[in-house]
Amino acid sequence: MLYYERLVNSLKRGVISAVYLFYGEEYYLREQAIEKFKEYLLPQSADFNFDVLNGEDITPGQVVSLANTPPFMAEKRLVIVKNPSWFASSGRRNENEDADGSFKQLIDYLQSPLATTCLIFNTETVDRRKKIFKAVEKVGQVINFVQLKPAEMAKWLDEQARSSGKKLDRLAKEQLLTSTTSGLTGLVPEWNKLVTYTGDREEITVDDVNEIVHRSVEYKIFDVLDAIGARQYDTALAAIRELLANKEPPQVIMTMVARQFRLMLQVKELVAAGLVAVDIARKINEKPYPVKKALKMEKNFNHKQLINALIQLAQLDVDIKTGRREFYPGLEGLLLEMAK
Repeated sequence: MLYYERLVNSLKRGVISAVYLFYGEEYYLREQAIEKFKEYLLPQSADFNFDVLNGEDITPGQVVSLANTPPFMAEKRLVIVKNPSWFASSGRRNENEDADGSFKQLIDYLQSPLATTCLIFNTETVDRRKKIFKAVEKVGQVINFVQLKPAEMAKWLDEQARSSGKKLDRLAKEQLLTSTTSGLTGLVPEWNKLVTYTGDREEITVDDVNEIVHRSVEYKIFDVLDAIGARQYDTALAAIRELLANKEPPQVIMTMVARQFRLMLQVKELVAAGLVAVDIARKINEKPYPVKKALKMEKNFNHKQLINALIQLAQLDVDIKTGRREFYPGLEGLLLEMAK
């Protein structure tokens, strides 16, 4: 979480770059960072000097046009571009096929950005080899919002408990951290539910956690992957449909499926190197339970199958984000292909 604290401290000191690239899995902290920028840059004039753009629906030229607009009755203008496809490995727009010169306009802008505009690109994945990535890195700041380590998550919980006037016993904290995944993105809403549920009561117990906390997507994904490992693809697809029926976002399901395949690949390689479960968990900074599950599941796949699965999942993710495929039919096709 040090990267986030440094970013906020620089804002407090007034050290602000003209261009930022926020990326990484920790969605919650990325959104919190945006709120901090609004707080410090636009305390009174946000309506006139704040724009949020969908990177999938606009051209680079439109970004340049807004970024070049001077602020109105304020020192700064804040422009946020969410999910810009130009940073991904592949996507709807290719930087080498810039028919209208729009992408070149953006690259030119990044070489000499307007000092009164703070332009922030906010996305999950990037290709560090891209020209636009290197352009932002050269002129501004690139921040990878990595998920917090278990110790950082525990520290965050302690701080929240103190500020909320709550006491979280050891077992309750362990159960809460075990039951939620996806970093603070998954933990924050569950913590808020616990605070509301316990009301004026000071102590939060493990029974409270078991009663209130939503069983995380990761552990439901284990059911899916157990079925995949057993070649029970109908069962796996039924479990995915259940997740969707429970309003789990497709992108979260995709992320967790890919995460588990990456974990199985890591575990397989480290087992081959002679490591045991406890050493593997420590080496990759992972909780013991997912590692133990991965140790059982990785035996159902060879090294090549795991790599191919990750490649196909990455392509499916791009296809879904760019509108070429729908989530469930795409994942169903991928699993049926694995069944062959």
